[in-house]
Amino acid sequence: MSCRLKCTSATVHLACCCFLQESFTSPEQLAMEGRSAGGLLMGAVTNMRPDLFNAVLMGVPFVDCLTTMLDNTIPLTEIEWEEWGNPQKPEFYEYMKSYSPV
Repeated sequence: MSCRLKCTSATVHLACCCFLQESFTSPEQLAMEGRSAGGLLMGAVTNMRPDLFNAVLMGVPFVDCLTTMLDNTIPLTEIEWEEWGNPQKPEFYEYMKSYSPV
């Protein structure tokens, strides 16, 4: 299930940023951008390692995924449980809480 890969995405993103800094640039010159679920990634990695970036642009970020996914009255929420996990189940709640920037 792809919902278990969200933290992996953040870890890989941070590893790429570290590589860029070691080889090509510095934190003062590094910026990143993400929209929607990419905004969630930007929020998560910024909270994990704020020292790596000088600027972060988040366009319509989906940063409150945990609260949103808990509300099954929002259209498409239950359909999205396959990708994100159902936070009404404790194992998914804890996992989503671990990377949610809110």
